[in-house]
Amino acid sequence: MPFGRVILVASLACALALALVAIRSSAQTTPPDDQGKPGTEAKLCFKCRRTGKIPCTLHKPEDDALFCSVYLNKPCCLGLGFTLCPKCKVDAAIEEWDELKKKRDAWLEARQKTDKETGETLVHLENAHFRFDMGLHEVSAKDQHLDMHKGAHLYLGRLEALWNLYSKVLDTTKESVTPKHDVYLFEKLDSFTRYMKKYVGEGGGGIAGHKTLGDQVSRFVTWRNPDLTPSDEDVHANLIHNSAHLLLHKYKGYKVHPPAWLDEGFAYYCEWTLCKATRTFCFVEVPPDSNWKNNEWKTHVYKSIGKKGNPSFGELSTKELNGMDYEDMAFSFTYVDFLIAKDKDLFRKFVDEIKAGKKTADALRDVYGWLPAEFDENWQKYVLRAYATK
Repeated sequence: MPFGRVILVASLACALALALVAIRSSAQTTPPDDQGKPGTEAKLCFKCRRTGKIPCTLHKPEDDALFCSVYLNKPCCLGLGFTLCPKCKVDAAIEEWDELKKKRDAWLEARQKTDKETGETLVHLENAHFRFDMGLHEVSAKDQHLDMHKGAHLYLGRLEALWNLYSKVLDTTKESVTPKHDVYLFEKLDSFTRYMKKYVGEGGGGIAGHKTLGDQVSRFVTWRNPDLTPSDEDVHANLIHNSAHLLLHKYKGYKVHPPAWLDEGFAYYCEWTLCKATRTFCFVEVPPDSNWKNNEWKTHVYKSIGKKGNPSFGELSTKELNGMDYEDMAFSFTYVDFLIAKDKDLFRKFVDEIKAGKKTADALRDVYGWLPAEFDENWQKYVLRAYATK
């Protein structure tokens, strides 16, 4: 090989060696703080990927609730969904953990206050529209046998189904609820009574429940009364019916309470739609038993068309709750069913007028252009067409 080529090859080899040394030196002196940044993949934290947050994989998130007292007491991650990486200690992750834990602790303290006051350990849940507190130790629903935690989520889902129905019929704005509707379901009469004495000022006795309606609170408190609500179907209907009262009273504010026929009719419409039954009665004084007490209201009303003695809409629409009986409740249900089936938008306007302070007859005239007698005529046509047995 010529002497010139030997020198050239030697020079190239020397340059390559120097370049390799420089690359190795640069890799060894990369600052630890630069790990995880683009172009510096060495020693990447595989637990948190340099985020400072290690996702918890021991349980799935509960998408149906914003808060759950059982979920927030998970020992693995306190229900926050992640733990802090002990190696990386990223400031942003630590700040997020502290903020979430602060909210968790405050929520648990507020909700579990009821446990201490009543002596009953409840499962506490909250979503966008309801706060639900349940003490039933087990729930047997059709072919499901659920523990306390899963049973509480089942009932929260049922309350949300009510909200969805209410939104389709009345409140289409889908705005957030402030304050949220509180629903308490106790296992024991003693716990129910203690709660009533402290927050309502009543002993409660053996009644089925109590509603508090106002700008600052929307609340229904009940217990599993073995005589009135012995089964899951009974409890379900009770919660839907009374929570429907909460929703209707809160709609457009509390300045004007809806008339009894509309209040009860809407609650029964929701109960029938979601539970396929009418099991709940909100009487001030329980009237004598009658054939109208059973669930076959549509059939009874259908068969009553044309008979003497039936209540007219003009008569029933002016009754107070303490003057209503089972037949009045049945007719009120079918009145609301008729109006919603005819036109949801008109029904919404009709309710808006009533909540603005108008009497039923005036709102009926302004929205539908009907007198009470014309309502009866159109309602009867609907009943004969819609309730006919096949």
